[in-house]
Amino acid sequence: MSGIAGLFRRDGLPLDLPTLARMGEALAHRGPDAAGSWSEGAAGLVHRALLTTPDSLGETQPVVLEGGTLVGVADARLDNREALLESLGLENRSDPPLGDAELLLRAYRRWGEACLEHLLGDFAFAVWDRERRRLFCARDPFGVRPLYYHDSERLFSFGSEIKALLSIEGVPRRLNLLRVAYFLEIATEDEAPTFYEGIHRLPAGHALLADSKGARSHRYFELHPTRRLPAASDGEYLDRYREIFVDSVGSRLRSAFPVGSFLSGGLDSSTVVCVARDLLAASNRGPLRTFSVVFEDVPESDERPFIEAVLAGGGVLPQFIRGDRLDPFEDWDRFLWHQDEACYGANLFLNRAVYRSAREQDVRILLDGLDGDSVVGYGLERLAALARRGRWIELGKEILLLSKRLGRPPRMLLRRYVVRPLLQGLRTKAPRSLRTAWRGLRPSRGRNRRRILHPDLARRLDVDERIRSFRESIRVRTAKANAPQQSVAFLSGLIPAGLEVLDRLAAGYRLRPAYPFLDRRMVEFCLALPSELKLRRGWTRYIERVAFSSLPDQVRWRGWKGTLGPNFSQALRRSIEGGRAAGESWDVVSDLVDLPVFRRIYERFRTGPGTQEAFEVSMVLGLIFWLRASGVRG
Repeated sequence: MSGIAGLFRRDGLPLDLPTLARMGEALAHRGPDAAGSWSEGAAGLVHRALLTTPDSLGETQPVVLEGGTLVGVADARLDNREALLESLGLENRSDPPLGDAELLLRAYRRWGEACLEHLLGDFAFAVWDRERRRLFCARDPFGVRPLYYHDSERLFSFGSEIKALLSIEGVPRRLNLLRVAYFLEIATEDEAPTFYEGIHRLPAGHALLADSKGARSHRYFELHPTRRLPAASDGEYLDRYREIFVDSVGSRLRSAFPVGSFLSGGLDSSTVVCVARDLLAASNRGPLRTFSVVFEDVPESDERPFIEAVLAGGGVLPQFIRGDRLDPFEDWDRFLWHQDEACYGANLFLNRAVYRSAREQDVRILLDGLDGDSVVGYGLERLAALARRGRWIELGKEILLLSKRLGRPPRMLLRRYVVRPLLQGLRTKAPRSLRTAWRGLRPSRGRNRRRILHPDLARRLDVDERIRSFRESIRVRTAKANAPQQSVAFLSGLIPAGLEVLDRLAAGYRLRPAYPFLDRRMVEFCLALPSELKLRRGWTRYIERVAFSSLPDQVRWRGWKGTLGPNFSQALRRSIEGGRAAGESWDVVSDLVDLPVFRRIYERFRTGPGTQEAFEVSMVLGLIFWLRASGVRG
């Protein structure tokens, strides 16, 4: 976790150095170990360092290459260092070892913008090219490291967090109503807007070039959800899966400080812990510190038996946190300051507790099995594929076994995963005019009855058509060739949206979350994997279940996962009963939210079981609290 920022004046006049200093100060919490800045004429860069990897201990940023023609800053962890060093002719250099930022800069000097084709890891970086008087910025394929920018006629600026840009005089603090509408509609497909007009995020997998003519961004990385792997045996697929995953975990263990990991008892976090502890033990670097949230008073959310099954394998120092005793709004002002924007924070209070505990143990790298579901995938597209091939007996067996594992009626599985995809495939192959007619004829599912977004705002911004256009594009890309269902998670912008929230949250605890499943090699391999390796004999994510012998059978063959909903509902209700959400404060969103609808949802939550309404209540209250704290208005 480091902070980077910079700016340049398009008119060529010298920078205001106090402005550059303020940008660095705004990011001080991201990098407590070192601060650096560089400026020359109209351009300047700043860096705040959180040291994590061994090579970072001797690194100084901004990095200035020989002759000063290129200057760069980076928040990065490169996972293919050896390959890059060899390609750059630097494989024999060892004293001092090159930091990842300098390695990035040298890659840019060799390949220019095409350097992105050679990089593997998590990164956000910027390079100032003095001779061409231009700034080149890029962000990793899945958006693990954030980057925001402001572009005006007079200057271009960027930063790891929005607060760095708000420290610049003249950058607007106006509310972006379209982003608010997307937020209330839970629409993440349009990744670029932020809650501030004139401040944009560089989307995941994008690069940007800024010069005197303007700023132009483009996508340099794109997943291909219909790509398939060459035919191989099950054993060959399993070997390759193990190889990629072990290397992914090992890359994220490159740390000069203690390493920790979430351990929820689920399949994903348990697999990460089992692989990480074995790797640390093999290099005499153990034990691995694990952090688990338990819910003794809310058994529906508690997974302690599965956690204990993993811990029984040894090689870890466990830490338990009582999630059923936490307040969702604890230290909320600090949380809002770090976030910069409203966010979906339903269970973030659990992450806060884990991050706090990790910091107390001097952990700086915290492994997380986040989105293993999306990466490995459930393989449910196999059911429709079996129907297309007329393999009815095999389809029937899979549906019956899947029904047993999931506790869902076979008829529901058949309708959702066979009939609906087949109809969707027919629709996407039809001409656009017929698809438009179909949308007009099909009955409404009653979604708008609970719509929280103010109807006047929805009409003024044409929100429905904007969202429909994004989602239709995703449906067309994924339905034509029976693409894996998990590809939607990557194409919808949901994953980078969540990663940004966690990044800002972790910054407050001087911590760098690391996600082994969100490795480009893992994602590309799993998306292209045959669906019968994801769904077999009614077991979803089959390849993950059988890949590692150190995974306890109790976790490997569990057919369900715990839900955090009941605990969150109870915790949110306790906070509300304690006076956290007085109705008179809701006027701040009267032009944004349909308050009569929200009041009905709020009352149903307050007086009833409320599990379904808990997320909606927390979403609107989060927006209200952020608007009050930030003072931003439309």
